[in-house]
Amino acid sequence: MELLGLLEEGPKSVWELLDSVHFLTRDFIDSLNRLYEKGLVESENGKVILTCKGRLALGEKPLNVKTKLCECEGRCIAVDGEFKRILEKYKKAIKAKPKEKAEYLQGFVKEEDMISRVAMMDYYGDVAGKEIALIGDWDLGITLGLTDLPAKILVLDIDERLGEFIRKVNEENGLQIGFMKYDVSDPLPKKLVGKFDVFSTQPLESSTALKAFLSRGVSLLKEDGVGYFGLSTSEVPLKRWLEVERMMVGMNCAVTDLMRDFITYKSLQDDEDEKVIAKNLSFKTEPNPGIDWYKSSLFRFQIIGKPNPLVKWDEKTDVESLSEEDLLNPKF
Repeated sequence: MELLGLLEEGPKSVWELLDSVHFLTRDFIDSLNRLYEKGLVESENGKVILTCKGRLALGEKPLNVKTKLCECEGRCIAVDGEFKRILEKYKKAIKAKPKEKAEYLQGFVKEEDMISRVAMMDYYGDVAGKEIALIGDWDLGITLGLTDLPAKILVLDIDERLGEFIRKVNEENGLQIGFMKYDVSDPLPKKLVGKFDVFSTQPLESSTALKAFLSRGVSLLKEDGVGYFGLSTSEVPLKRWLEVERMMVGMNCAVTDLMRDFITYKSLQDDEDEKVIAKNLSFKTEPNPGIDWYKSSLFRFQIIGKPNPLVKWDEKTDVESLSEEDLLNPKF
């Protein structure tokens, strides 16, 4: 009924619908196909519309339609004052960023959302004077660096191209962001264990990857340290969200905040994910005109006492990039 309710507002593209729901992508496609096959919706000029049968199915029941206060969905604070200046510097700094590599499942977060993350971290006192480690999340590292507030920033990433890019950003902006090539399946360097106040990552989302990324992050933190990570609903079923919650408890971590759909990933013109979605629909749809529908919710957690990572810092671990159930897995 949620999809039908959204369509009562008027015709919508598949991408507009994706942008408005919190379904697994696979479940979204199955639901939309069922509505189409039952004659409740149809496709017209690349848009999904309600049929008379669909309107009848809605009846007089109240609709649960998401209402936005404004287009930025509450992120206005992030581009005010000093943060607006940082946003402009950030956009300039990343113009020559390396192209995303499919083999690393890299995505690019909207510039405004990067500033929102920094503004939110600053609100919680997790930026000024802090030693911050990031696994992946290099763009957050650059944004944090441009504030001149952290005491130290270190980016750990498997993509060595980012090390050269960060070096150039440092030279052009007078920054001192550190970089280390690192694969989360490998043990952490001992010199980094327990040395940081704050950790952040946008992890791969298979069960083994989440366990590895979060364990490495917890290992990097001091007692009572703070961490941030993203988790989507498009490709992560709720049973895996539950796994993550159990992981956090097992590592002595308390989730203090959860910001739903706080991080938006930019849609690419040649996005293979969107081709997979279109291929699996029962009807033809128009290409995405540029709607950034893929979002990630942001968790903030704090260690209570000493860190207790599930994967110990000196252990090697297996990491699966994707799960078999993920529709957007290129191997699916």
